[in-house]
Amino acid sequence: MGVIAQTLQASLRRHAAKWCVDFPALLPAQISRAPAKVKPIILVLDLDETLLRPKIERAHPLRKLSRIDVRVYLEGGIQCSASFRPGLDEFFQWIRARRDSGLIEGPWIFGQGAKVYVDAMVRELDPFGDLFEGRVLSNEACTPLTKPWPWVLKDLSKIPCGSGGGGAENLPRTVLVENNSLSCMLCPGNSLLVRDWLGNDNEEDNELARVSALIDELIEKEAKEHTGGNYVGHLASSMPGYSEFRERLALLGNRFEEPPPAGASLKDAYGEVWREARLAKEALLGLRAGEV
Repeated sequence: MGVIAQTLQASLRRHAAKWCVDFPALLPAQISRAPAKVKPIILVLDLDETLLRPKIERAHPLRKLSRIDVRVYLEGGIQCSASFRPGLDEFFQWIRARRDSGLIEGPWIFGQGAKVYVDAMVRELDPFGDLFEGRVLSNEACTPLTKPWPWVLKDLSKIPCGSGGGGAENLPRTVLVENNSLSCMLCPGNSLLVRDWLGNDNEEDNELARVSALIDELIEKEAKEHTGGNYVGHLASSMPGYSEFRERLALLGNRFEEPPPAGASLKDAYGEVWREARLAKEALLGLRAGEV
């Protein structure tokens, strides 16, 4: 059997189970249907190291994946493999169930990779096209920092949802599931950070289950408190240390307003910023040093 046929067959097997799931049974009884006055949460998902770990041959020649769930060929014959995060199918079933009940709007994919790569991965994650339905943003939608800083940021006001077509008015309802704290600098209060998925043998990884449980908690709070959709406020109150995390990202943001000091090594300046960003994530999630 050829690689394309194997890939298609694997995708069909992964997603066929969703048709047999009793979605209402997945919902807490008290929020099985969104009350009329409760606005749904706008769910945005990062791609790399959040949902999957990629290996693009030309970009990551030495990267190792303990398991390859999909292999595709990008333009120019560039081979790309990926390892899906454990619990991904269950997470997508959970999203479908919440969306069918009016509790989630979206979801969106907001990746930092090139459009050709992000689109290819989304086709593998959602082969029937019924989950994301074209709601995909990639590197072209990111906000680059001023040179020589190399990173790009995610501006969630660019998510074109709602009757107004997006914008800042939707930010209180928007939550980004993301592994990279630097990506969150424009909207730190909207960020639900997760540990990095590195495509290893850690089958005990339960980050997606943790995310779904926390978002259910946010939805339940909104159903009880009727804040007009202030999920950002609910997220801050649900995660101790959130104010400190936002302060640390603000300090990092101040660094990007100026170039590194004259004579300083760019490599050292980049490394220092990266360490600070990872320390902010470790503190927020209560991780051990280096456990990101």
